[in-house]
Amino acid sequence: MSNAVSPDSTDEDHAASERAHAKGVLAGSVLLTAARITAQITALIVLVIAVRVMTPAELGAFGLVAATALVLLQAAETGWFEMVANAKRHQALPGEYFWCAMATGGLAMLAGLGVALGIWLFARSADHAVAMGALGIIIASQPFICVQAGVLSRQGRVGLFGACQIAGELGGLAIGVYGLLSGWGIFALVAQKITVAMVAATGAGVLGRWIPAFSWRLEQVRETFHFSLNLLGTRSVGFINQVGGDYLIALFLGLAPVGFYRLASRISGAAAEVISEPARLMAWSILPRAYGAAAADAPGPKALSDMLLTLFAIAAPVFVGLILVTEPLVAVLTGPGWGAAGPALALFCLVRFLYIPSTLATVVLIMRNKTRTLFFFNLSVMLIALGFVLMLARFGLYWAVAGQLLVGLFVFGVSFRFLIGDGQLPWKPFLKDVIALSVCLGLMAAAASVALAVLADASAPVRLAAAIGAGGLAYLVAALVVRPRPVVLLLDAVRAQRS
Repeated sequence: MSNAVSPDSTDEDHAASERAHAKGVLAGSVLLTAARITAQITALIVLVIAVRVMTPAELGAFGLVAATALVLLQAAETGWFEMVANAKRHQALPGEYFWCAMATGGLAMLAGLGVALGIWLFARSADHAVAMGALGIIIASQPFICVQAGVLSRQGRVGLFGACQIAGELGGLAIGVYGLLSGWGIFALVAQKITVAMVAATGAGVLGRWIPAFSWRLEQVRETFHFSLNLLGTRSVGFINQVGGDYLIALFLGLAPVGFYRLASRISGAAAEVISEPARLMAWSILPRAYGAAAADAPGPKALSDMLLTLFAIAAPVFVGLILVTEPLVAVLTGPGWGAAGPALALFCLVRFLYIPSTLATVVLIMRNKTRTLFFFNLSVMLIALGFVLMLARFGLYWAVAGQLLVGLFVFGVSFRFLIGDGQLPWKPFLKDVIALSVCLGLMAAAASVALAVLADASAPVRLAAAIGAGGLAYLVAALVVRPRPVVLLLDAVRAQRS
């Protein structure tokens, strides 16, 4: 009779494992957030320099090449992180996950080379053909990165992947800036993107270290590609929704309103990505483990509620703050002539906030194997969003953006329906905690508004700094006094990390 004891055989071992996992998740959330902030800052620096050293035609042509590569990149990477992260715990990962991902990356890279050949033959542009072919390196490497990130997520070490991303972004920034200032043109931008991908791939490979023996069981392969293709459909719908509005506004209003629309969407989108992408990766580290536990007190719904509350506590002051400072912020970032983007930015910030619950709703649906439901949900969002733009853009830019606000309300409501129905979110206690959080937001908004009113005649940078300082201080003090549950959760996590 064996005397072997499993790792979960005692309550003490289980509690120690959970504490270690919680510490890893907290540290990981900090690194992942830092990685997204770093990516946004480096992208902004490279863009500002590129605008100054390249002609609009050069930058526009590269934008088309990069957009084509992005389509292939999404086709190559979609589903592999989620597939690995959502695999059953305490069981070996099927080797087909890895090799199907590699096959997808290879096929997408070949498609990219085909596009490069077409550019060379029909557009007679050798530079852009070479650029497209070189971006195939990124396309081929991305599935490998996603698989290894999924392995790290299962182990509660996904924050280490954030460190790899930071290293890649800084390395890419150095290469990109040097290339632009040295006259490399579009190849400086290509080199930047390749550097980011190669550093991330190397780091993820060293940390994940999962390269299984070749395996190609047809039943497992079919199941793997079925999962990936469902998510690919969902992501493709989101991508069309993202760029479709630009073309419709250009069709009805011309190019200048598209510039205002893109600026507002880009600023609000950058804030949303910094918040939602780390939250998505953290959710894959926490929720499958919580919902897979056999404890009688159902840790899954509590973990979901805690994550959503913490996400709201971080996202709400960011987007409410952006809404309050849109006018001085646009003036500081763009200078004169872009003031019309301010009201659009305020509306877009509200829209992005309404989309926040969908980050966790997506994870819950995938965990429940409801990828088809997710696809039709995203398809509905795309059709409604583009329909509103089609109907309202002819009346002006702000009407088109206001239509997206109605779409955001739809996404907000349906996402909560999924969280309550499929995630068993305890909504009544959650609502009480949100009300307490709203008190802190109200005090923050009041403080920022007073600062803007007092300094109405000051310069835009001074008004922006004063509003951010006053609002941020008011939110911090109110949070420590009122102590809504998200703040208590964050403080407890910090104390646990130190212990």
